[in-house]
Amino acid sequence: LTSSWPNSLSEAVWFRVTTDSDGGIGPSIVSLKAVSGETGLCLSASPSLVETASFALTAGSFAEPPRVLKSLSIFTGNSNRALAEEICKFVEIPLGRSDVTHVSDGEIYVEIGENVRGVTCFVVQPTCSPPNQALMELLIMIDALKRASAGSIVAIVPYFGYARQDRKAKPRTPITAKLVANLITAAGADRACALDLHAGQIQGFFDIPFDHLFAMPVLIEELRVLGFGGESTVVVSPDAGGVERARAFSKRLGASLAIIDKRRPAPNVS
Repeated sequence: LTSSWPNSLSEAVWFRVTTDSDGGIGPSIVSLKAVSGETGLCLSASPSLVETASFALTAGSFAEPPRVLKSLSIFTGNSNRALAEEICKFVEIPLGRSDVTHVSDGEIYVEIGENVRGVTCFVVQPTCSPPNQALMELLIMIDALKRASAGSIVAIVPYFGYARQDRKAKPRTPITAKLVANLITAAGADRACALDLHAGQIQGFFDIPFDHLFAMPVLIEELRVLGFGGESTVVVSPDAGGVERARAFSKRLGASLAIIDKRRPAPNVS
């Protein structure tokens, strides 16, 4: 919106209203229109939400130009805060304000400390050890953002806990990876992202868009910098399930491939 002024003011003046009905910062950008002499009237695009106020103007004094409203925020729980801070540093935005604590009986309490209405929110939370606490923090943060009217919510789970329980290895056992996918979807996530899943078919457990990323390009480059590669290097797969990934590493490094015959007589025992 531009403003109409007497001849003494030739440039348009912008003003941002910062008081809304609940005392927060209003997003409306409004115009100032000359009424008489040096008096300007603040006209809001949302009169029902933003207070009307008058301001004294002098020739040559112009208000701050409109700032770009934030389009995304990145939040994190207690699982790996350092990772989220590094991501924010890379994309040059501050880490979203949130409080993730425990109450006296051990329950997890989450409070989002900023306005996220209409904002695309990323929740960076690997569900690594302890997986149950990390998972609950992720679910509760997603629910808090959904109830705060976030525009969309993306769950960034670099380490996807319970991924190894992706099939029924024995009778009367669960497929917990599918359960976790259902929980993330039911909590309110609009999209999910994970890194190097234990099995690619886990993507099909989600009923929302899912991005499966791979660390191989970054790791290959780092290994080459460290001097690995060629005939003097051997890439070892720890079991039959990792052969495909190990073969891809060995091919790109020009290295040999070895496979370990691993057997599990009991869960988590090899």
